[in-house]
Amino acid sequence: MKDNTLKNIAFLVIFFSMLSSVSAQHAIRFNKIYNVIPGIACYAQRVSVYNDGYALYGETDDSTNSYTKISVTKIDTSGNIMWNKSYGKPGFGYFFGNLPGGGGGTKVPWGGYIEAGIISNIAQTWYRLALFRFDDKGDTLWTRIYNDSTDELGITIKVTRDKKYIVGGDWYYLKGSTFVTMTLKKTDSLGNVIWQKSYQGAPSHYREGLSLDTCKDGGYILCSYDGDTNSECGGSIFIMKTDSAGNPQWTNYIYDKVCLVDPDYVLSLRDGGYLVCGGYDDSLTGNGEQYGKIYLTKISSTGSVKWAKQYGQNCRSFVLFSIKELPNGDIISCGGDSSAFIGCILRTDSNGNEKWRRYYKMESPAEEDYLYDIQLTPDGGFVATGFTYGNTENIWVVKTDSLGCDTVDCDYATSVSEMRGESGKVKVYPNPSNGTFQLVISNYKLGINSTVEIYNVLGEEVYSSYQITQSSNYPIDISSQSNGVYMYRIISETGDLVGEGKVIIQK
Repeated sequence: MKDNTLKNIAFLVIFFSMLSSVSAQHAIRFNKIYNVIPGIACYAQRVSVYNDGYALYGETDDSTNSYTKISVTKIDTSGNIMWNKSYGKPGFGYFFGNLPGGGGGTKVPWGGYIEAGIISNIAQTWYRLALFRFDDKGDTLWTRIYNDSTDELGITIKVTRDKKYIVGGDWYYLKGSTFVTMTLKKTDSLGNVIWQKSYQGAPSHYREGLSLDTCKDGGYILCSYDGDTNSECGGSIFIMKTDSAGNPQWTNYIYDKVCLVDPDYVLSLRDGGYLVCGGYDDSLTGNGEQYGKIYLTKISSTGSVKWAKQYGQNCRSFVLFSIKELPNGDIISCGGDSSAFIGCILRTDSNGNEKWRRYYKMESPAEEDYLYDIQLTPDGGFVATGFTYGNTENIWVVKTDSLGCDTVDCDYATSVSEMRGESGKVKVYPNPSNGTFQLVISNYKLGINSTVEIYNVLGEEVYSSYQITQSSNYPIDISSQSNGVYMYRIISETGDLVGEGKVIIQK
């Protein structure tokens, strides 16, 4: 960076110091509950981030009248309700997923929202998978109901790299012998089925399709709870990697010899590996009483376990329901403890080493609190959504700063390294720039399959190149992006981090 002026260097130092201070102590914070339909139970299990606020996906449930609908609620960045929409028809139940860690709702990059849900008759003697597509105001664009001969539950939905949808879930076979098998369905942008697959285990096993994610190669990673009806212990985590047509490439079972590890979410990582989170149940210890801890495991690109870690004290049920990878490689996750009835946010480094763990409670009228999804926000903080149980169930949203604080008087004694540090091998020139700059790589020879990736403050990839040259000066053009701070990462062909840092677009 010898050509950079002292003025630019001073600017960067001051800017990043201010940015860290804003995200750590001046980001918007709130802890709120929402009863969007007075007197009716309301839930939110997934959240999407927009510049003007957050979309909350879930359902409303009038159990007295057997009336359930799926819903989308939009709140602004301060936590005020902008609008709420719910969808359903009399005589039918509309459900958003079928498990606490499940629920399929996400924003669509070209506008609006997509949800995967379940429709049943009121008696719940049959279930059908359904997709619901909405515009930016939450108004219905189209609905697709899939009338398969078996009961099908849609749990997770993702937008694919080719601008279509992939849906994961279960098939329940209720006639004859009862069993459950994991499913995968790909549709076009209008919800028309392109192909569908099912993945049945051994006769004594049932697989609940809990989560999926898209992969860089166009394939998919699926996570399931694989239960063995012949085992006293229960089951294990089942991981499957498929190609872009849903054909299995490899599978692996993750289990603990003490008893049970229970998954709830799988995430595809930028280094080609995968993360799985859930709960660790050592119910065969402690004089037969059930205990649990937060569980997080890293899986290699070929399916082997790289590390597995537990966090927190023994509780009756302590589970993580969602994980995200931050631009610097850190891991942020959220969950809950059903013995203390509190929500939890955990931050670790890329190797699973804990940086901080905080607990959250919504006081009266709430009695039980759970957080089910978490996202990074533009101000460097986090937003987590879930619901509370009390006299009336309510949507619960916690907005924190970068250290997980949701109040001004939070304890900031917890320290956190926002970056793993630059390796000294990579410099950026010029920085700030108009979006056109060079990555100058020194003292390191890159292989032909090394990668460059650039992410915005939400962790969304805005640039990638997977076959960069061995040149020491690598030109980048992201001038189409808006002004702001971006994170770059350079990863060698062997998967090692060559360098990372922040670049500023200032037009």
